[in-house]
Amino acid sequence: MGLREQRVFLEGFTPLSSNLASLQSNFVTRSSSYRASKTTPAVGALFKITPQLSVYGNYIEGLTSGSQVTDTAATNYGQTIPPLPTKQIELGAKWDLGTWTNTLAVYQIKRPSTINVYTTPTRYSVDAEGEQTNRRVEWSTFGQVAKGVRVLGGVAFTDAELTRTARGVNQGNTPPAAPKWKINLGGEWDVPAVQGLTLTGTVIYNSAAWLNSANTQRAPAWTRLDLGARYATQAAGYPLTLRATLQNATNRGYWDASWRDGLAILGAPRTFLLSATVDF
Repeated sequence: MGLREQRVFLEGFTPLSSNLASLQSNFVTRSSSYRASKTTPAVGALFKITPQLSVYGNYIEGLTSGSQVTDTAATNYGQTIPPLPTKQIELGAKWDLGTWTNTLAVYQIKRPSTINVYTTPTRYSVDAEGEQTNRRVEWSTFGQVAKGVRVLGGVAFTDAELTRTARGVNQGNTPPAAPKWKINLGGEWDVPAVQGLTLTGTVIYNSAAWLNSANTQRAPAWTRLDLGARYATQAAGYPLTLRATLQNATNRGYWDASWRDGLAILGAPRTFLLSATVDF
């Protein structure tokens, strides 16, 4: 149990004119900023039923980060929406078997959402007076299933709803970018013949999701396969890790719903990444 004092500050920029949207990186004026603070509660409890099984519950309030209005048709285009409070309640259980752990959580999050507030039939501004409620059940599992073999995965079912909208339009609909199902399963295998070499793979699945608040545009479900490898060694006496990742190995084309109403992002094609990390 406790209290948290949150203070959020932003010094932002807005375009000189909505007609210069494509040039806003070159023509800006400092006119968008906010200072917000709030003391929020956090209450939690955990009970250990057996040495392996625990149950818990918590209630947390917080502040969302401010966002900039990017809709060029809005009368307040370029302005920054200040932070607004969020509320979360969660119940869950954890089953820890040492090398293998499972968790199950049920939670509800209420958070502000942006809505269009019309002053005339054709003129509107964007504010965050709307509300979105997400209710989710999530199971996750991770651990070592055999010597040198580890898994990490989970399944989440989300029931999201627009619970407060402008003039009640679209109220009760599913928010954009809120698929019902999200599933991921990843694995690692330490190659016995090459010390320090680990092969990895991850499968990610998102069910279909609405692209707009009116629930008239829908992005189909998609599945993505990522493959990778890492090699742990030493360089000049320092630990060195080399990583290679092949994202979207099957080069699957898919639309990834975004947070903005009516906007979808084309998923990245097959992408190869290389990186190196040195611990000094």
